[in-house]
Amino acid sequence: MPATQSRSNGSLSVKLIQQFDQAHEQAKSVFAVQKELLDTLEEINEHWFARAKSEAELPPPWPTSSQPRGPCPI
Repeated sequence: MPATQSRSNGSLSVKLIQQFDQAHEQAKSVFAVQKELLDTLEEINEHWFARAKSEAELPPPWPTSSQPRGPCPI
């Protein structure tokens, strides 16, 4: 009886290791996709930040109090 039980435990161990390896590979795939998504979002964020920064650096289309005003055209 102990020999059968030993084979059963060995088979169970092999199946458990195979399932662990499969879960590990799936987790690596999920993490790779997550990293790709985060990299893409970071790139998009950098683009929008650069655009907002460039728009903030544009001079306003109207005179401000620090800019000298010319004569009124009327």
